[in-house]
Amino acid sequence: MGLTPGRADKLPINVPNGSHVIPADVVSGLGQGNSGAGHAVLSKMFPASGPLGMKTGLRPAAPHFPKLPAMPAKQKGFAKGGETHGHVPIMASDGEFVISDADVAAAGGGDPARGHRILDAFIRQVRKKTIHKLKHLPGPAKD
Repeated sequence: MGLTPGRADKLPINVPNGSHVIPADVVSGLGQGNSGAGHAVLSKMFPASGPLGMKTGLRPAAPHFPKLPAMPAKQKGFAKGGETHGHVPIMASDGEFVISDADVAAAGGGDPARGHRILDAFIRQVRKKTIHKLKHLPGPAKD
């Protein structure tokens, strides 16, 4: 949490190789416009993860992964990468949530690549629902 805009990418951090970043607009959307509430939702879903990669300390009995449609086994257009270990330097923004490599693999049933595909679909799904909700909110109250 901080003062940089959600898409600024001005915070140099290191994240575990294989992590997945949830953009700030998605975090806020999960919290109905409240980024703190969105972080709380994600912390319950992904117990080994946290804002900008920091551990949250929250440990539910079992993670609650999003229920999404089955993803295809392979997608075209992605390069096959080699396996690396350690941390990767990235530029992040305040309000983003970094899902750890362990939680990414767990989301994919043990397959990190599948976990990334599922999380990409999750981001698209949350954005779609948030846009729909915002379009249908009533206007400002009138005196």
